[in-house]
Amino acid sequence: MVNKEYESDIQRREKMHKKILIAALILGMVLTACGPAVQEQTTQEIPTEQPTQLAATESTQATTEPTQAATVPDTIKIGFVAPLTTANALMGWSMQQGAQLAAQEINDAGGINGVPLELIIEDNSNTADVAVNAINRVLSENPVALILGSTSAQTLAMEPIILENTLPTIIMGSSPSLTDQGNPWVFATRADDGFAATAAVKFAVEDLGAKKVGIFHAAEEFGTSVAPIIISALAEYGLEPAAVVSAPSTDKDYSAQLLELQAADVDVILVWVLPAPGILLARQMKQLGMDTPVVANPVFGLSQVLVLMTPEELAGIYSMTDCVPSQSTDEKILAFVQAYKDRTGTTPDLFGALSYDSVKLFADVITQVGTDLAAIQAGLFAVTGWPGVCHNYSFDAKGRGGYDISTVDISTGTLKVVGTVSK
Repeated sequence: MVNKEYESDIQRREKMHKKILIAALILGMVLTACGPAVQEQTTQEIPTEQPTQLAATESTQATTEPTQAATVPDTIKIGFVAPLTTANALMGWSMQQGAQLAAQEINDAGGINGVPLELIIEDNSNTADVAVNAINRVLSENPVALILGSTSAQTLAMEPIILENTLPTIIMGSSPSLTDQGNPWVFATRADDGFAATAAVKFAVEDLGAKKVGIFHAAEEFGTSVAPIIISALAEYGLEPAAVVSAPSTDKDYSAQLLELQAADVDVILVWVLPAPGILLARQMKQLGMDTPVVANPVFGLSQVLVLMTPEELAGIYSMTDCVPSQSTDEKILAFVQAYKDRTGTTPDLFGALSYDSVKLFADVITQVGTDLAAIQAGLFAVTGWPGVCHNYSFDAKGRGGYDISTVDISTGTLKVVGTVSK
């Protein structure tokens, strides 16, 4: 059932080119740290599995009745904004592949109630200004829902527009602030960074025996917001960070920060950065002769990141991640893994899985309630235990729906789960 605190609001508003091509593209980004180019809008209709059944819950069907539209649309449009260029393009590529795979499967099975699904794809270029322009271009196409693969800073810049347009939106940003804005149209599918950072500290102290912890975080919002959480979590163990350093994601040289951490004689480094900086950071640590274990955010859990790193660079790195679909024993999840591999030639990471889930979840809700915006919002709040490939989703009063974090060892070049924490 829709949370009561939102009732009044609801009533008020209604593949991959071959892997070497990907690696070449990404390597170019890593060598340049990030590029300024912005892709043009990719508005595409995906010829597109049969819709996944809504969660094993009666609440969605019981609390929302299908809304009959006055006219049947030619397509049902879902907006998709993600970082397809610059420092976060590794994540954006995975997101786009997952979303397009889901749309293809839905349309191959007949669409949503017989209507084709169309993804309206825009690049946010990993900047707030471009993100705002991207969402406005998407809105000009009159979508009934929106998926944001943007990082936290870009998502925050778009939230007022989402609120003003009362558009049901699923986000993949993980800053706790994203669901603390009081925006009832935003639904987060990832476990937030507060939970992930606390789990990272727990692993560093309890499993790695850390006593002198260093922190390296991005200077942008998603990094600065997590540093106090890490410090607070360390305090629970009677520890203070031995050193805290940061750098903009556009930087190429992290030697000053690494030397500071080295001088502090840290025994574990907690890292919260973007993919391209993460690769550079690991590489420069080895160049400086540092073999300190690293416990990081999901940056090192991306398959495209792993193929660009040497065994030496991978040694001693652990990554926190929402899910590792390839290690599942669930037939539905393994079918997704195979379909993603067939499409891209790579193993799906959490961002490909999250995007896939987001499209499928919207499709299932729209199948049940129609395309009225308030009905879709209510349908999302009513979801309980919806079985995705990354999480089983249930949204709380703030729209938070991801509750699991796994720690993976990447030293062998694959993701080996060494622990999982659930809320």
